[in-house]
Amino acid sequence: KMWIKADFNDKEEDPNVLIEKEKVNSSQNLQGYSSASVLRVRDLGKKYNNKTVAVHGITFQVGKGECFGLLGVNGAGKTTTFKMLTGEEIPNKGDASVVKYSLRKNKHKFLSQIGYCPQFDAINKLLTGREMLRVYALLRGVPSALCESEVTKWVNIMGLKEYADRPCGTYSGGNKRKLSAA
Repeated sequence: KMWIKADFNDKEEDPNVLIEKEKVNSSQNLQGYSSASVLRVRDLGKKYNNKTVAVHGITFQVGKGECFGLLGVNGAGKTTTFKMLTGEEIPNKGDASVVKYSLRKNKHKFLSQIGYCPQFDAINKLLTGREMLRVYALLRGVPSALCESEVTKWVNIMGLKEYADRPCGTYSGGNKRKLSAA
């Protein structure tokens, strides 16, 4: 859906990028929220202290049920974009919203709605899948009283019921990805 060029020029924007920006800018209500999109990223940018521009104002939206991919050459800013959307990096400009929560105005609520499956499996091989999900639920701010029901919900959604109480190190590659996605 979106392409980022490593060697960009503000004066030469891809026509598809311009169409996407126009869609994002025209589909919002007064609060900047569009019921058609679950994730909206608007002019999000990251510049490091050494003046290196990692992301130069990316704009896109993802609709409910839509499968989204971010494509670009090495160094284009894909990983940095996802780091900003998951709270690992702080953007220098722009904003993003998940449903109605702004990354800048309500970071905790925003991050509680975001999941990210990185290029590697961020799991502890010694913990069970259920234990891993419990750790991540607590880190994401799920109240302790709701933790078990939330974990069980995601075990079922991801089809991991048969494996949930086994150490993650015994999981197949596919089940590790499912656990990471949950």
